[in-house]
Amino acid sequence: MILTAPRDKTKKRLFAVSGNKCYFPNCNTPLVDLESGTVTGEICHIKGKKPDSPR
Repeated sequence: MILTAPRDKTKKRLFAVSGNKCYFPNCNTPLVDLESGTVTGEICHIKGKKPDSPR
Protein backbone atom coordinates (compact mmCIF):
# COMPACT_ATOMS: atom_id res chain seq x y z
CA MET A 1 0.00 0.00 0.00
CA ILE A 2 1.37 3.40 -0.97
CA LEU A 3 0.52 6.20 1.44
CA THR A 4 0.33 9.74 0.16
CA ALA A 5 0.15 12.97 2.11
CA PRO A 6 -3.30 14.52 2.37
CA ARG A 7 -4.00 17.40 -0.01
CA ASP A 8 -4.25 20.93 1.40
CA LYS A 9 -7.99 20.94 0.70
CA THR A 10 -8.40 17.79 2.81
CA LYS A 11 -6.30 19.20 5.67
CA LYS A 12 -8.31 22.44 5.73
CA ARG A 13 -11.57 20.52 5.83
CA LEU A 14 -10.35 18.27 8.67
CA PHE A 15 -9.24 21.22 10.76
CA ALA A 16 -12.50 23.05 10.05
CA VAL A 17 -14.79 20.20 11.12
CA SER A 18 -12.65 19.43 14.18
CA GLY A 19 -13.30 22.85 15.69
CA ASN A 20 -9.51 23.10 16.17
CA LYS A 21 -9.73 20.40 18.85
CA CYS A 22 -7.85 17.14 19.11
CA TYR A 23 -10.06 14.05 19.08
CA PHE A 24 -7.75 12.12 21.44
CA PRO A 25 -9.45 11.72 24.85
CA ASN A 26 -8.40 14.31 27.45
CA CYS A 27 -6.21 16.25 24.99
CA ASN A 28 -6.74 20.01 25.25
CA THR A 29 -4.07 21.06 22.75
CA PRO A 30 -5.47 23.00 19.79
CA LEU A 31 -4.60 21.63 16.34
CA VAL A 32 -3.44 25.05 15.18
CA ASP A 33 -1.96 27.68 17.50
CA LEU A 34 -4.03 30.75 16.66
CA GLU A 35 -1.37 33.29 17.67
CA SER A 36 1.50 31.89 15.60
CA GLY A 37 -0.42 29.86 13.02
CA THR A 38 1.74 26.83 13.85
CA VAL A 39 0.09 23.47 13.19
CA THR A 40 0.50 21.38 16.34
CA GLY A 41 -1.90 18.56 15.43
CA GLU A 42 -1.29 15.48 13.34
CA ILE A 43 -3.59 13.82 10.84
CA CYS A 44 -4.04 10.10 11.21
CA HIS A 45 -6.34 7.45 9.84
CA ILE A 46 -7.88 5.20 12.44
CA LYS A 47 -9.09 1.79 11.33
CA GLY A 48 -9.94 -1.53 12.93
CA LYS A 49 -7.78 -4.62 12.82
CA LYS A 50 -10.15 -6.43 10.46
CA PRO A 51 -11.36 -5.08 7.09
CA ASP A 52 -14.99 -4.94 8.31
CA SER A 53 -14.20 -3.44 11.75
CA PRO A 54 -15.84 -0.17 12.73
CA ARG A 55 -13.66 2.92 12.85
